Amino acid sequence: MKNLGVLLIDMQDKFRWCIDDEELVENQRRLLEYANKQDLPIFVLEYEACGKTIDELQPFLNKKAKIIPKYNDNGFIIAESNDSAETYYRDGSYDTFDLRSSQSKLVRESGLRDKLDVENIKNLIVTGINRGACYYETIKGAVKRDYHVYSSPDLTNEKFDGALGLDARGFNNYFSLDELLQDIEREE
Repeated sequence: MKNLGVLLIDMQDKFRWCIDDEELVENQRRLLEYANKQDLPIFVLEYEACGKTIDELQPFLNKKAKIIPKYNDNGFIIAESNDSAETYYRDGSYDTFDLRSSQSKLVRESGLRDKLDVENIKNLIVTGINRGACYYETIKGAVKRDYHVYSSPDLTNEKFDGALGLDARGFNNYFSLDELLQDIEREE
């Protein structure tokens, strides 16, 4: 598949308690090995002030992996507000930023979209922790920005059913990591 990248969300020590079994880490390791073998770009969202990606996955983050700090549940934005400025926690202190208007809300983008665009990414395999918040909100953000998302219950900490209430356009949920990778390879 062309224009494909991998997005790893919040697999940090601070969230280790969310991992309900080590199978998740093993599946993510397999996905990152696949990405390295296929020379796919890897993008890593790390929630600010929550540490680095867990040690078990570090060896599989290639030198080209792009680490992007994250400041809220949706990895595509830093802040969203109906006001003209937003305050958020960053690098151990609080900062205030002016926000630009986007569909009646004011939004400050995180830089993830810019990094995806530089690599011409249109399709994302998404994996991560905290399915009910960061994983879900970032997938919604990706679909809203016209990225096609691929995922599987094997790639998140909680086994989810269905498409998380997401519009089916732009989101493919597979039963397993193996099924997802087989489908990706068929499309190449």
